[in-house]
Amino acid sequence: MIGGFFRLVNLGYAEFLTDEARVVLRAQAVIQGDENVLFVHRKGPTEILLPATIWAITGRIDEFTARLPFALASLAGLFAVFCLGRRLHSALAGWIAAMLLAFEGYLIGFARFTQYQSVIFLTSALVILLLFTLVQKTGKTLALKISPHEGSRVLSLATVLLATGLLSHYD
Repeated sequence: MIGGFFRLVNLGYAEFLTDEARVVLRAQAVIQGDENVLFVHRKGPTEILLPATIWAITGRIDEFTARLPFALASLAGLFAVFCLGRRLHSALAGWIAAMLLAFEGYLIGFARFTQYQSVIFLTSALVILLLFTLVQKTGKTLALKISPHEGSRVLSLATVLLATGLLSHYD
């Protein structure tokens, strides 16, 4: 709830800033059929495709709806950090980690901005959580305690999330 308060309250309070305006203009170009805009954009395509998807579905875009997917990604990232902390150590460790990040200024700022950082935060936390879960289930003897099918699904999901994070920004 604390993370949601800092990330969602008055999300559309200010007009688009310079980088956000560029993202929205490029999202409009994608909707109009100009795929080249994704290749000339210096950052990854995620920050263009998320607002473009919402715009295409709802037929409109404003500051709130453009920023909302990034704020939700940040909130989901906090939950993933909680789960990771709980899995690594204890529920208390998960709560402490999530609470520290809920108040962390950069993550709050990035969550309230139409840019890629919240997506990278979410995908990174999820990839680590998935891989740790897979390693934890394999046990110390390296004998797989899960079915090969389940293991390949977890690795496939981790691969897709890692690729999404890498494509969200190239550095």
